[in-house]
Amino acid sequence: MNRLFLLLLVVCSATHAADSERLASVQRVKVVEAGVVESASDSKLCRGFRLSHAAASKILKHAVVITPNERHYQFLWSPCFVKGVATVGGRPAQWRIEALGLVSVTFEDSVEVLLGDDSQRVKGGQ
Repeated sequence: MNRLFLLLLVVCSATHAADSERLASVQRVKVVEAGVVESASDSKLCRGFRLSHAAASKILKHAVVITPNERHYQFLWSPCFVKGVATVGGRPAQWRIEALGLVSVTFEDSVEVLLGDDSQRVKGGQ
């Protein structure tokens, strides 16, 4: 299956809530790692950032699809992250959730979907 088709499949099968797209059917969410970006100057900030499988599942199910522009201008970056695996729309995927609401989901064929927690969106961002 080519990348464009898979991306269209994920986006088109996403549910619409409040005019925002969400991932289709997120299941079997498993946290496999919590960490900090290597370049972070103070890794102590991330010691307390952990997510349960249930919390990660809730974030993945409620985050909305965003563009790279929205990611850059409307969300803050955090060096703290949690990584895991899930089944999304019936396909295996790896995910990464950052402490300030940024999420990425990557499928086996390297297609990446960017998501964000709308409650963490910077007000007045471009």
